[in-house]
Amino acid sequence: MTRNCHLSVQQTPWVSFGAAAPRSIPLVILILGVGMLAMMAVGSVIAAIAPTSQAAYGIGLLVFVASLFTAGVWTPVPLMSDQMREVVSYTPLGAMTQQLTAAWFGGEIKPVAFLVMTAWLIVCASISTRLFRWR
Repeated sequence: MTRNCHLSVQQTPWVSFGAAAPRSIPLVILILGVGMLAMMAVGSVIAAIAPTSQAAYGIGLLVFVASLFTAGVWTPVPLMSDQMREVVSYTPLGAMTQQLTAAWFGGEIKPVAFLVMTAWLIVCASISTRLFRWR
């Protein structure tokens, strides 16, 4: 006697790991897209100002590790001091983390965090467009 159990693609990860499903999947996708573009714009600025590809790799790695810290990978943001949380909220991945948490668990958007991500995207894309040199 076998049971026929079918889970949709959306349900499988949440059932497997016991995690809560996102309240607003379209909002989560939007936030991931804007955050990804903001980080790509930061990387473009690094590529535009670095003198060599090896220097760009080194600078990019330092920025990446610092970004992981601001996203709460090593120290969860709620455990940081008030001053550090304030600083983290104005970084691209820090704002993205706040946004994803709000969208995932509350199904809402935080306007300030969304504006921070958008500002990083626009400013860094503008800077890299002006500074990038083709060889």
